[in-house]
Amino acid sequence: MLNIGVPFAHTPWSAQTRSNENKCESPYYYFDQKWRGMRRTHWMSGSCVIDYGTASILPSLTLDLQDALNYHSMNHSNEKTHPSYYKMFLQESNIEVEASSDNAAGIFRSRLATTPKSTAPASEYYYLLFLASDSMYNQSSVEIKNGSTNEVKVVVHSPVHRWYQSRGEYANFDGHHVFKIDRAPVEYGIIHGYASGDSTVIEPNATSGSSSVNGPAVVYLKFRAADGDVTVATACSFINADKAELNLNAELGNIQNNPLHEHTQDSVFDLQALVDQTTDIWEKQLSSFQVGPSVHAENTHAYEEYHNNTVVFYTALWHSLLLPRVISDADGAYWSFTDNNRTIQYTQPSSQSQSQTILVQEGEKSECDKSLSFGQYYDDFSMWDIFRAQVPLLHLILPTNTVRDMVASLVVKAQQGHWMPIFPAWNSYTGEMVGDHCAVWIADAVLKGLISTNDPLLLGPTPTQQCPNNKNIESTVIDTTDNTIPSTTGAEAHGALYYTLKNALLTPVSHYEYAHSRGRRALDSHLKYGYIPLEDLILESPHPMQQVSRSLEYAYDDFVLAQLLQYVMEKDSEKLSQTEWDTKGWHVDRAASSLTGADSSADSSVDSSVDSSVSASPMAFYRATLDTLREHSTYYKNVIDTSVGFIRGRHANGSFTCPDTFDPTIYYKWITETNVWQYTWFVPHDVESMMELYGGSASFANKLNTFFDKGYYNHGNEPDHHTVYLSAYIEHSGDENDGVLGGAWQIPSRVRSIIKDQYSASERGLSGNEDAGQMSAWLVLSSLGIYQVCPGCGTQSSSSESNSVGGGEYVLNAPLFDNITVIFPAREASDGASVSLRILVHNRHNTIEDVYIQSMHINGVSQECAFVTHSTVMKGGVWEYYMGSAPNKLWGAQGRKCMI
Repeated sequence: MLNIGVPFAHTPWSAQTRSNENKCESPYYYFDQKWRGMRRTHWMSGSCVIDYGTASILPSLTLDLQDALNYHSMNHSNEKTHPSYYKMFLQESNIEVEASSDNAAGIFRSRLATTPKSTAPASEYYYLLFLASDSMYNQSSVEIKNGSTNEVKVVVHSPVHRWYQSRGEYANFDGHHVFKIDRAPVEYGIIHGYASGDSTVIEPNATSGSSSVNGPAVVYLKFRAADGDVTVATACSFINADKAELNLNAELGNIQNNPLHEHTQDSVFDLQALVDQTTDIWEKQLSSFQVGPSVHAENTHAYEEYHNNTVVFYTALWHSLLLPRVISDADGAYWSFTDNNRTIQYTQPSSQSQSQTILVQEGEKSECDKSLSFGQYYDDFSMWDIFRAQVPLLHLILPTNTVRDMVASLVVKAQQGHWMPIFPAWNSYTGEMVGDHCAVWIADAVLKGLISTNDPLLLGPTPTQQCPNNKNIESTVIDTTDNTIPSTTGAEAHGALYYTLKNALLTPVSHYEYAHSRGRRALDSHLKYGYIPLEDLILESPHPMQQVSRSLEYAYDDFVLAQLLQYVMEKDSEKLSQTEWDTKGWHVDRAASSLTGADSSADSSVDSSVDSSVSASPMAFYRATLDTLREHSTYYKNVIDTSVGFIRGRHANGSFTCPDTFDPTIYYKWITETNVWQYTWFVPHDVESMMELYGGSASFANKLNTFFDKGYYNHGNEPDHHTVYLSAYIEHSGDENDGVLGGAWQIPSRVRSIIKDQYSASERGLSGNEDAGQMSAWLVLSSLGIYQVCPGCGTQSSSSESNSVGGGEYVLNAPLFDNITVIFPAREASDGASVSLRILVHNRHNTIEDVYIQSMHINGVSQECAFVTHSTVMKGGVWEYYMGSAPNKLWGAQGRKCMI
């Protein structure tokens, strides 16, 4: 799709070649034959989801909506696209359109040529049509205000429907779009109907209309070509039209005050000023990475390869910065994260917020307000996809306050809905995909120092900080099998650690909560058996079954949570001991620690739990919880059949499925979106133990070789994105006689092959769905020569007396470019100053053959280990690689042992 707007934009522009909000359908497809207008979109880029709350502008010579939608052909030679600007000449009508966007606000400009620029006949008049793209539901409405004046305004109300929660259920809020036009039309009105095949109904001078089963209601404004350009300023809010107008004025009202621009036009209609401003924002963001060819690149082929790789790299970086999106308004308003009875909430931005679009309220804030404040509220977290590469990338390159806002957005969702969401989109709980990876985002941010243990987002405000109207209340527990909505209202004041642990250790008792996507699917089965048996069909999910994938991902999530809990226990045990949590029903091993004075030899079965409050013995409870999570993190072993060397579905009686017909190339229903070969490697938190289960280093290396050599690797979907880096964990002597035919030396050639085959600087640039930025983020990190196999896991060294948890580690790889400079944003560890990392690659001459690392130096010190810590990356300096056309198998041969 196209995405014209600032990073993480609330409502960007996209040209549309499809006019509907259909599942798995982007607004724009390059090879479509028709151009159907400009859409204010909320599409989750490259995902199989549904767009929502949209509105479109369609220039037309006719008021027949069917004809208008099919009138203009798509001609890419007449099209210009850029992250900050779009332009299209519509040759059939001689109309030219342009657009740019900020966060929630944008500008559209159209003109009808008085002298034809194409063979189409000249026209004296044309129309602008304003409509919602909700033809699947036809529940939108439109208004015209001041229709015959120079202050004409169009309002489109577009209901939001969520797909992965009841498949098209109304989300109880709308997208409200305000369009201000800079000149009076010569005629205006409402048109109705086309879906049933009836003739379009035209109502001149009508000022409102609602869509129906016969089709959408559409505003039309008629303009005279001789009057010149028509400029439209627009903005969206999910609250109401007044908030949309607030966003419009906040974002577009001050553009002309930017000293970089000299414009005299009213700024809310100054398209060029907006283009310049948005371009500046993107150039600043993208220029934090500077890539170049080697000074030795002499031949034309090498330069062409560099040029293509550069286009791919910066396109990928752009794609990585589109989601999650801001959905709060300029005053910090957003709808609460609840299914029904939504209420307006405010982000209460602090004085430290650097947001360009947040209006900070005047006056002194109370300590309570300060403890709960954040800048902007984000949504549309495609968590199953993006935890793998996009999250680590964002934690490298985003300012700390932006990362905090994203984490805060997850936490307030949990506070308002009482459960940490799994895949928050459409500002709603969804049961989409598997795993529980908001915990990964939060843990990765905390372990890398982006969220302090003193931050109330992590542990919640202390009892003295809690707001009078935001008190710590018990989670609602209703023992019912009907769909009764829990009666408890109001937000809880707990922090991220509480909600992520609650997801891992408790299943909702309320049927309504479970059926509406609170908590982990099949958690009780997982904890009872140590895996999810095939008999549990997990029907209350948009993705039934997929039991093995869930078992694997829960084990990973629980390891991440164990790391997070251990880190907090080390850093701030005093505050942790002051927490007041209701932990009734949590599945915590009784024997892990003495919690209530009971005999420590008590039954330690996996489904035993502690019913007492954590406050009875806080640190003992946390130690028991830590041990429980560590045990749960090993449950992946229960779905690995060592007799065949693969993961397999398993029955409640312990037997593995398909004893006579098992085939790892098959897409079984107990696997998510892929086959056994591709999912069998998903143990990112315990690769060495997985290696032993698969027969040890030699067997593991041979298995990986078969996986890649026979083409089983599938880069078009996410589950095996990390597998190309697993060779770094193989310990070997470097001598082929040791029987280990693999190691870190294999990674650069495989990564380079994937980049060459799966990415291109063309309209078919990706081999699979973008999935909200994951595909592109993998490319960005791999191009830099680093990849985090286990996001959220931290770095753990057993040589430390405290066995303390650090900020994480990356596998090293040969960089794609020979000269890279990365400017990291200011961090507390760098005394508030930005840090630069210079990466130089020698002896490669930009050729595809010289991909093997011979040696590497970090700030002049030889680096023989194929792993590097996050803290080393963030310290910057100079990294130098020396390359060759044949592998040096001794480089990185220690596996991960060099990190211990």
